Amino acid sequence: MQWPKWMLRTKTHGRPSASRLPEPPRCSGRILLSHAVEGSIMHLPDSLAAYPAFVVAGRKRQATSSDVAWFDGNHLAVANMYGGHLRIYRLHEDSGGLPSRLERLSEKRGLSLPEGIAVSPDGSFVAATHSLSEEGITLHAIERPSLTLGPTEVLCAGRDGSAFHAASFSPDGRHMGYTVIGRERAVEVVRMRDRSMTCRLDTFPATLLPKSVTFSTDGRFALVSLSFNAGPADTGNYGGGMLTVHRFDAQTGVIEAAPAAQYRAKGTDLGFLDMAIFLPEKDGHAYRILVTDQANDLIPAYAFDAATGVLRPDGVFLDGLSFPHGIDAHPDGRYVAIATFGDDSVHIAAAALR
Repeated sequence: MQWPKWMLRTKTHGRPSASRLPEPPRCSGRILLSHAVEGSIMHLPDSLAAYPAFVVAGRKRQATSSDVAWFDGNHLAVANMYGGHLRIYRLHEDSGGLPSRLERLSEKRGLSLPEGIAVSPDGSFVAATHSLSEEGITLHAIERPSLTLGPTEVLCAGRDGSAFHAASFSPDGRHMGYTVIGRERAVEVVRMRDRSMTCRLDTFPATLLPKSVTFSTDGRFALVSLSFNAGPADTGNYGGGMLTVHRFDAQTGVIEAAPAAQYRAKGTDLGFLDMAIFLPEKDGHAYRILVTDQANDLIPAYAFDAATGVLRPDGVFLDGLSFPHGIDAHPDGRYVAIATFGDDSVHIAAAALR
């Protein structure tokens, strides 16, 4: 694996005096590149009239860049909810190994409110969830070698009064999990070979909705994020989101209903969380989790110890983001991509140098 040169630079020799020691950074990650989405609906003269805003913790935002998914090395699929499109980008790096720009390679327009996306591990298609649409989940073939988005298959029809929010493939590509919110509240898993459902979780705290489900890269665990839902008016709900980690059987596609670990935030923490991910693990025992927290404009981190079953806060990965909604980690762990609703942008981040 070829790591960027900036990650290999040595620290300056010498030991500063105690009075000159820098303050430790609040964030364990840092933004390397920010890309404003081309043709954003936010720039239209009648944007607010045509595309209504939702209220998150007393602040309004529109639903723009909604999710991201890495595939084939430095390629990134991006969903845009109000824009109604899926795009594929290539991340370019400069001579020093730093991300320099995102190049748009292809686009598919006319989709009905695509919110969450996932790319199959073999890179053959993109799965998109749809919010309050006749289409619940669609699959879009990735044509080779052009990386254009080809024919569409409807995997699951929409459901009355419900939205399909997020999707994720198991690491071996045999199963896909997704969440349903609204009138129904569920996490479901389907076997991709025959499109049959292998499990359904539908028992959650009364006030919370299952916003996302994702799998650890070793296929042992599933992570579910739960939160309040944004709406056109302020509900007064702020904080108190929840994360649950479940054992996952990669052979049968079954997520155990009883959590192996769980964490419920207090106060204003985890306010309107949406997508959550496992970072690529190193030893199969210690797992790091990142979550998008719209209300607090940040990406908090959590640590899960598989041996002890403890799930706990582990600092902040990034802050100062504008309503972060979608997130995904590069397969080799170098980068994290984040989609932000507030400024219709995609950000590429990496672990901060210490």
